[in-house]
Amino acid sequence: MYKVTVNPTVEPITLAELKVQARYEVADTSQDTLLNNKIAAARAWIERYCQIAMTTQTIEMRIPFFPNYIPLEVTPYLSTLVIKYQDEDDAQQTFSAANYDLNEYSAPPLIKVDNIPTLSYLTSNPVHITYVAGY
Repeated sequence: MYKVTVNPTVEPITLAELKVQARYEVADTSQDTLLNNKIAAARAWIERYCQIAMTTQTIEMRIPFFPNYIPLEVTPYLSTLVIKYQDEDDAQQTFSAANYDLNEYSAPPLIKVDNIPTLSYLTSNPVHITYVAGY
């Protein structure tokens, strides 16, 4: 399961582009708030349905254990992969980059995990994966 922790700062299309496509008068600003909301809602729906990030945003995944391979739920992967976990003492630890390999060219991108640590049984999803996705 994932959530967006840093929302996009721009939309994939502008208000002016939408108005031209929908044959609205560009100078008419009476529906601008509604149209901007519809642009954001359409982007959010497409992203959830297709599991893609249309614009740059930060994604956090939480999973219950370390499998050998972890697929990134939202693509495309851009940067800043950080893996944290709750250890057997329920203390948060950062998983060393030396213990995993990211294949960002597979579809979806896969994290191959080595040297799997012991996880906390007190937390329902002790593995947290954070990364930047989008175009």
